Amino acid sequence: AMRRYFSRYGDGSFSSSSAHCGTLGGGDGRFGGFGHGYGSRSLHNLGGFRNVYTGGGYGGEGVGYGRCCGFGGWRQPERGFGGRGYFVGAFQGGETGLGGTYRGGSGREVLGGGLGVGEQGSGQGLQQAEVLRGIEEVHVNTNLLRPIQLQVDPEFQRVRSDEKEQIKALNNKFASFIEKVQCLERQNQALLAKWELLQQQSSGPEESRNINNFFQSYVTNLQRQLETLQSQKEQLDPEAYNMLRLVEDYKNRFEDEINKRTSKEEEFVELKKELDSAYMGKKEFDIWVDILRQELEFLQCLYEAELSQLQTVVGNTDVILSMDNQRELNVDGIIEEVRQAYEGMARRSTAEVDAMYQGRYKDLQNMCVNQREQLRNSHQEIQELVRQIQRLQPEIEIARKRNSSLQDSIKDAEHRGSSAIRDGQEKLQELENALQQAKDDLSHLVHDYQELLNVKLGLDIEIAMYRSLLEEEENR
Repeated sequence: AMRRYFSRYGDGSFSSSSAHCGTLGGGDGRFGGFGHGYGSRSLHNLGGFRNVYTGGGYGGEGVGYGRCCGFGGWRQPERGFGGRGYFVGAFQGGETGLGGTYRGGSGREVLGGGLGVGEQGSGQGLQQAEVLRGIEEVHVNTNLLRPIQLQVDPEFQRVRSDEKEQIKALNNKFASFIEKVQCLERQNQALLAKWELLQQQSSGPEESRNINNFFQSYVTNLQRQLETLQSQKEQLDPEAYNMLRLVEDYKNRFEDEINKRTSKEEEFVELKKELDSAYMGKKEFDIWVDILRQELEFLQCLYEAELSQLQTVVGNTDVILSMDNQRELNVDGIIEEVRQAYEGMARRSTAEVDAMYQGRYKDLQNMCVNQREQLRNSHQEIQELVRQIQRLQPEIEIARKRNSSLQDSIKDAEHRGSSAIRDGQEKLQELENALQQAKDDLSHLVHDYQELLNVKLGLDIEIAMYRSLLEEEENR
């Protein structure tokens, strides 16, 4: 429980006694017991020798305080929030006896008009000392029934109320200071624990060095793997380049052979067309030769028939001609000459035609043989190229697959290396950030600790000042 007692003497000075903390047990069954408490008392003169007692208590249901003044015939036993104040008023106007059944935490006598008695702990107040055995006659003094002429100075009441308010404010301020000191002490203990923990963590540089060495070895291993992959890439790049060049060369040769084959096929088609036209021309010439031979035979038959008819006519007819005998006409010779001339012309034309067609036929045969030979050679070359293409296609596919696998492995290695380096850098950055954050937190904690120490020092100074004032007041 928390109590404060104030008194003022005639000189108007203020004094305070030393504060004390303790543990009070007790309490009834409804509210529970008391916990730790803090109490102090001060004396404040209200004109004459009068005491005002104020206090507060911590009960089982919360925080509260009670207050009772020693002037008048009334009391306020329970005021506050949750708890119960244990105080005794000066004059028990509403009860018979001294204290009745009212409990008190710390009873104090108050001079100036009445007497209040309480008990320490959980005991009950004083009751009537004995039970009257019978009903006795009550004698009433009529003088006491006269109204008392009391004249109270309003200035005195105002001063009293002001002093009471000042005392309340001082008590509240002092209680807040005490609570703040307790809170600061708890924070100080927590900060000391954190400080010791941080010192223990900072006193173990071997673990941090081990972690740093672990990450450094991990990053070094990743860098070594990256260098190995880069060297393998440098070794495989020329092979891949050579394979690409070889594939490109074979591709160009294949395209050239395809173009040659196309051109040869076109030439073959043209030669075939020429051969067909030459063959058709030969057939046409053969037909003309047959026609001319038949015409020649017809003319020969006609000539022989006409000649025989003419000879018959000439032989059977006697013609007397009167003609100049000086000239002799040799008809047989003329006919023979004409026949020989025609036969020669026919032989010559036949020979010329035969020679011409034989020459052209031989030329066409030679050309056909040459074209057939060229076509055969071209076909053989095409077959050879096709075989080479068929033989190179699996090699090209193998090289292409190998190239794609090498490129995939290179990309995978680069990706894994970059991801590993990135992860290592991120982890290193996280560790550095965590270390920097720990340093910042440590500096903030040290700064807060210094500020709390300064606040605690100021509160210790204020507490010492209040203690000295209370001790001086008690000594007076």
